[in-house]
Amino acid sequence: MGLPHTQFSVRLALPRQRAYYERMGYRFTEPTFATLTKDLTA
Repeated sequence: MGLPHTQFSVRLALPRQRAYYERMGYRFTEPTFATLTKDLTA
């Protein structure tokens, strides 16, 4: 499809959910909620 990345947000009050997405390769960029991004070109 040619998409460079995907992105969505989760609340930091859900540490198990955050850990799950970090293991999947997403990284967090916001302090009160997390905006997760994943590079789809790799």
